[in-house]
Amino acid sequence: MFDEVTKREGGKRAAKRGIWILGSSAAQTALVVGLIAVSTALAKKAADDKLVEVKFVKQAPAARPAPPPPPPAPKRKVVQQQKPKVDAKPRPAMVQPKEMPQELKPPDPNEPPEEDTGSDEGEDGGVVGGVVGGVTGGAPAAPVAKAPVEFNATMTPPQVLAGPPLEYTQQALEREVEGTMLVKCIVRVDGTVHDCRVLKSVPFMDRAVVSVLERRRYKPATQGGQALDVDYVFTIKLKLPQ
Repeated sequence: MFDEVTKREGGKRAAKRGIWILGSSAAQTALVVGLIAVSTALAKKAADDKLVEVKFVKQAPAARPAPPPPPPAPKRKVVQQQKPKVDAKPRPAMVQPKEMPQELKPPDPNEPPEEDTGSDEGEDGGVVGGVVGGVTGGAPAAPVAKAPVEFNATMTPPQVLAGPPLEYTQQALEREVEGTMLVKCIVRVDGTVHDCRVLKSVPFMDRAVVSVLERRRYKPATQGGQALDVDYVFTIKLKLPQ
C-alpha cells in the first residue's frame, strides 16, 4: 500500500513539473517573439523616417592675442658729483705806496716841455714817401727774371763754349742705335741751360743727351746785338763711332 501511495505522489509531482516546464517554455517563447516584433517595428519606423542632412562647418582658428608690450626700461639715476669746496684765500690788503713812481706822476705845469730832436723831413733830393728806386725796409728787391722768348730766324743761335762731349751709352752701343734727337731747352744770357724737354727721342740716349746739354756753357742767343733768354731747339744727330 505504501508503494502505491508513493507511486501516486510521484506521478502528481511529475505531472506538475511537466506542466510548469511547458508553461515556462511557452512564456519564454512568447517573450522572444514579442522582442523580435518590437525590434522589427522600430526598425521599420526608423526606415520610414526621412534622413536629415547634417553639414559640418569648419571653424576659423581663433586669432592669437597680441603679445604684451615689453616693460619700460628702468630709469637710471644720475648721480651728480659734488665739487669739493675750496676755501677762498683772503686777499691781501692793498697798501698805498708812500712815493708815486716817476712815470705815474702828473706833469708839472711849471716845467718846460722837452725838445724833439728827431726830424720828419727826408734827405735833400728825396721824394715824398721814400727814395726813387729804394725799397721800404732796407735791401733792394732782387730783379725778376724775364720769361724766355721763342727763338726765330732773326736771332743769332747760341754757340757752345765749354762742356762734356756727348758719348753713346753701353745699351745704345749694344743695340747699334742711330738717329736724330730734338731737345728743347732754355738758354739764359749767362750761358746756362735749363728745363730741357725731349721732342724726338732715340732709344737709350735721352737721359744722357739731356745731362750733357745741361752741363754745357753756351754763348747766348742775340738779336740786334742784345743777348736774350731763348727757348731753343737743339738738333743732335747720333751716329755709331767708326
